[in-house]
Amino acid sequence: MEFDYNILLEDINKLIRYLIRNEKRSAMETLSDLDTYNGLLEHLSGIEINRDRLFMNNEKLNEYLAKYFYDGVKRITDFLNTNGDDLNTLATNINSLINPETIVHIYNGRYLILDKSRIFNEKEFKDILLSFFSQYNNNIYKVVKKMFDEKRIKMGGKINEGCEGYTVSSNFTKDAFIIIRNYEFTIDNLVMLAHELGHVIHFYTSVLSNGEKKAFASPYSETISCSFEIAFLDYLMKNYIEPSSALLFLNDKFVRDLNSFYKYTSIKKQDEYHIDEDGIISSTSGDLSFIGSPVEADLNYTLGYAIALNMLLKYGDDKKEFVKKLNNLMYLMNRQSFRDNLNTLGFDCDDFLQCRTIGPYVKEKNQELIHKLIK
Repeated sequence: MEFDYNILLEDINKLIRYLIRNEKRSAMETLSDLDTYNGLLEHLSGIEINRDRLFMNNEKLNEYLAKYFYDGVKRITDFLNTNGDDLNTLATNINSLINPETIVHIYNGRYLILDKSRIFNEKEFKDILLSFFSQYNNNIYKVVKKMFDEKRIKMGGKINEGCEGYTVSSNFTKDAFIIIRNYEFTIDNLVMLAHELGHVIHFYTSVLSNGEKKAFASPYSETISCSFEIAFLDYLMKNYIEPSSALLFLNDKFVRDLNSFYKYTSIKKQDEYHIDEDGIISSTSGDLSFIGSPVEADLNYTLGYAIALNMLLKYGDDKKEFVKKLNNLMYLMNRQSFRDNLNTLGFDCDDFLQCRTIGPYVKEKNQELIHKLIK
């Protein structure tokens, strides 16, 4: 799959020219975009880029970027402290759904299924994704097609350890790019690309239109991409393209991601999260101490997949309503409370937190996978 390096380099040049011309009133988000795009270029080129040479006032650049990071982490700590009881309830109930045997069988039998999975060619890869996204509406289909037509997807890129793929975007250049670690047309990369395309859809259909890039830094930053990913796994199973592997990946979300936030529920209710000047998050009890990113990622994916499963079961057959609810959430996610966001999606808050809707489905899919693996 060919990638157009020229459009990325042109975007970086646009950002640099803007920052040089507007050095005294540079926007924090534009500086952040430049830093993000430089990171993508480093992965593509394998060459470390010296930021000092890209902006004349490096102290100002570092000051802006530090504040941008600090503000993002502070939003997470505020969310944790405000919604701690609800998040603990959700994490506890999700964790209780997981059959411990599933973990053993998934990791003992994972490659038994995947070794039998189909390897696609490039045309099939694109056609399956375009066919899936075309179910929703023409705007979504156009966004996905644009990414392929303009060669904005790089497969086989060098990415930091532990990361298999990610999306970068810029309000200023109004563009987005996707990078995937492996250059193989496998089920793994097919599912991963469906997830990353969800981020791109979020960017083009909401962030650009309502001018709130901070939506990407909210606790719901993975919700849109997770919702399309889970719907895509359902699509693969129902269309018999990769039913066994899709079932495996779906269960993998239950085991690894949906219960990942459970490890933080041991924090006592009277404890709070706080952030220091170095961006370290910890609880007032002193029991936990960690950099902001891990807890943020666990929270984002826990909420993302919990909401995604509820979306699939409530609106999976009604694509128009599915998109309508996600659009409402994209627009309002930073303007209302956690419970109000659940109401916007049409969820009953208590049902959501108690996992009443997804509970039977998770247990059924857990058992289905176990039976398939131990045949």
